[in-house]
Amino acid sequence: MYQHTAIFDQRQKRLWDCLEQYISRTDLTDVSLIGGGDLNAAFENQRHDYETTGHQKANALLATFAQTGLVCFVSPEGPTWWDKDRACRATLDHVIVNDSRLAQAAAVARQSWHPSHDHSTIYVYSRTVFLPGRPAVGKYVAPQLRVNMKSWEKKKS
Repeated sequence: MYQHTAIFDQRQKRLWDCLEQYISRTDLTDVSLIGGGDLNAAFENQRHDYETTGHQKANALLATFAQTGLVCFVSPEGPTWWDKDRACRATLDHVIVNDSRLAQAAAVARQSWHPSHDHSTIYVYSRTVFLPGRPAVGKYVAPQLRVNMKSWEKKKS
């Protein structure tokens, strides 16, 4: 998901409104919703030396959407964006989940491998994997999931 930049607060609001309507109208009983990306907004104390009136509006829209309780946010502990001098930084990338069990996942920001990327890549690790209770039939096909526990155990140590 890519949110509009902070100077387009009305467009940001529309995206949050559309997402709220989608989640409210969709039966997510047996579905785990995982989304996220560059939301161009930060929660409290996630911006450092980088905040304007436009940023404050974007942050307020994010906080308002978070308060609906429709989803849980998983945010990395450190910044996901830096300016070229690395003086200004902010956590602008977040993961959205609808399942409180998934919200216990740890989001980790890693410096992006490509110099043209100004945001870090976000990885979400969850110690628990939830598989569908029954195979998907009809309108969609459930995504396949493979978990290599040996490499997971190595990453933990």
